[in-house]
Amino acid sequence: MTPDEQRTKTKMANLARENLHRNCNVDVKQTGPHYGLYCSNKKCWRTGAWISWIKQDQFKAILKK
Repeated sequence: MTPDEQRTKTKMANLARENLHRNCNVDVKQTGPHYGLYCSNKKCWRTGAWISWIKQDQFKAILKK
């Protein structure tokens, strides 16, 4: 698989994961120095699954709301 094909495959997998959890409630959890969004919807078949990483300044903006 070429690097371009691998990048495309990775992007599609990331989009599919984000679309699966589009309507789910999310929790922000810290893993080491990183912050991530995790599914917290009890009715979702992938409860607790990692959705995506967020930047530290995005996390601070969420806390201010």
